[in-house]
Amino acid sequence: MQIEKDKIKKIVNEFTSRTFGTENPEGLCFLTCFPISILLETHQIENSITCGDAPRNNSLVNHCWITLDNEGTVLDQTIRKFDPSMESTNFGKIDENAVKK
Repeated sequence: MQIEKDKIKKIVNEFTSRTFGTENPEGLCFLTCFPISILLETHQIENSITCGDAPRNNSLVNHCWITLDNEGTVLDQTIRKFDPSMESTNFGKIDENAVKK
């Protein structure tokens, strides 16, 4: 399946702008992933919610994101909780970002 990056980012950014907007999404990763996963499914975009640990302040914290394919393409709509200067939706390969490695 060809992933339509621009379409997916638009869907996700519209959702997050109406929910937590520019606020820090601390503690909202799963609570945001779940409805976004359903929303993507309604657009026939296959996905799964992935949870793991991410580095933060010299320790590991639980974090969730959406996996879009078997090649490691992921969507992280709450990555700003790690770095508020980042774009609100991080889209790319899992190994391209230190938080998701």
